[in-house]
Amino acid sequence: MKRLHIFIFLILTFGILFLNLSLAYADHPESSRFFGKINNAYAPMGTIVSPNVKYFQSSFTTVTFNANGGSGSMSPQTADVPTALTPNSFTRTGYSFSGWNTASDGSGTAYADGSIYDFSADITLFAQWTANNYTVTFSANGGSGSMSPQTANVPTSLTSNTFTRTGYTFNGWNTASDGSGAAYADGATYSFAADITLYAQWVALPQYTVTFNANGGSGSMSPQTANVPTL
Repeated sequence: MKRLHIFIFLILTFGILFLNLSLAYADHPESSRFFGKINNAYAPMGTIVSPNVKYFQSSFTTVTFNANGGSGSMSPQTADVPTALTPNSFTRTGYSFSGWNTASDGSGTAYADGSIYDFSADITLFAQWTANNYTVTFSANGGSGSMSPQTANVPTSLTSNTFTRTGYTFNGWNTASDGSGAAYADGATYSFAADITLYAQWVALPQYTVTFNANGGSGSMSPQTANVPTL
């Protein structure tokens, strides 16, 4: 009988001890390893996290790319850790890409192509463009008058000729003074892909001859030929 009492006592003692250990483990769970944000800061893979630390599940944010006057398409970029931005693939005729900005007019936060964004919030990045300006210089090439250089960064009609040359009519432009280069008609479209000088080309007006008659007098005079007013 005494042995039975001792056996029951031991069972109850171990039962109470096991129950207390179970409750203690429930109140103090084992530390764990995870990947995510601790108090809104990123923790590297394998960080040991204390059971008492509050942590938040990582969330993804998106960067949307806007061509801002350019052409082409770029898919939005999504991440939940600092990541290099997708390289630009937009293009714009007459312009060079100069980076991104959170404002279309460039007044916001700037990001270089391929720079790191923290992906802490959704944003739209607008492509920024720098004009590639080129200049056409006009030469009278024997004529008179003046014309201002013309600057543009996209295909544009050339400024109409205002040069003149007595006894000649204007016959377009050429990249060579002797007319052996590339020819452009007056007001033609030029690509403005490079700086050039255009030389006025001239065609002489028809010549006319004055013949002199002595009309009863004596002597001789040679005929006079010209295509401009002459004494």
